[in-house]
Amino acid sequence: LGECKALAHLELNSNSLGGVAIERLAGCKALTHLRVYMAEMAGQRLEGLATVLRECEALVKVELSHNHIFDAGAGMLAQVLGGCKRLVHLGLAVCGIGAEGVGRLADVLVN
Repeated sequence: LGECKALAHLELNSNSLGGVAIERLAGCKALTHLRVYMAEMAGQRLEGLATVLRECEALVKVELSHNHIFDAGAGMLAQVLGGCKRLVHLGLAVCGIGAEGVGRLADVLVN
């Protein structure tokens, strides 16, 4: 998929993907919508996703609901989402994120 330069929408819902598989999406520069709903995103997998988010500047919508992100993962996402200037939708329902994680995300998503 990393070679798919025109791919704009990708849904990987309800899959158990490894971090390396997710990292291969980093070449999808035209990606505007990414849904990774209920995909067991946590730890190393979430690190791989953060790599993708860092590279995909065209992202408008990211849906990560029903994953095990918690405050630590929200902090990791906050480090990369600041570069996603076109992002208008971030779905994080039922991800176990508390006040600390929300605060970190809010700090970078304000503008």
